[in-house]
Amino acid sequence: MAKMGEGDPRWIVAERDDGRDVGGRHWQDENCLGWAKEWFEERTQGCVVEGLWDGGPQGGPSEEEAGGGGGAQKGVRLTGVGEMKGDCSIQTRKGNKVLRLFDFESITVTFAGSSGEEGCKECKGKVTVTQFEAEFPEDVEFAVTTEGSDADANALKGHMKSKGVALVRQVLDEFRKAFDAKGPREPKNG
Repeated sequence: MAKMGEGDPRWIVAERDDGRDVGGRHWQDENCLGWAKEWFEERTQGCVVEGLWDGGPQGGPSEEEAGGGGGAQKGVRLTGVGEMKGDCSIQTRKGNKVLRLFDFESITVTFAGSSGEEGCKECKGKVTVTQFEAEFPEDVEFAVTTEGSDADANALKGHMKSKGVALVRQVLDEFRKAFDAKGPREPKNG
């Protein structure tokens, strides 16, 4: 048996200052939660939910909304992502075994809508998505809430339950496909 420090240098695994995994023998994990939040923000910002108050075509801002303007705009649209809790990562083993995992406890998608009538205020709310995960993407639960309880807020809530949830589900399906197909860059080996 060789004494300490007298072994063949080819057999000695030296500690590296840069922490690099020479030979790619260990798991590498890249947190993709930031990428996922950006992705959802881009896909939800300004998506129009068609039907109630004639908001325009589904999936993008109407001409009215794109122009800006003051006051409450006619139609219902998704306004972005409020809160996102959970995990989203790419794990690599030995540089060639790639696992893409996501398990979101909750994703909050915000929305706003108005009938556009004189003196009508804009109603706001959120769709909370719970238990969206890679293994069981169809077992998602949705909860719709609005700020206020007047007639317009109740109409908006009912419309979001019937049509808005379907649009949010479509965005979730797009995320799953995008993350599986490309997603963010894969971690580099070593």
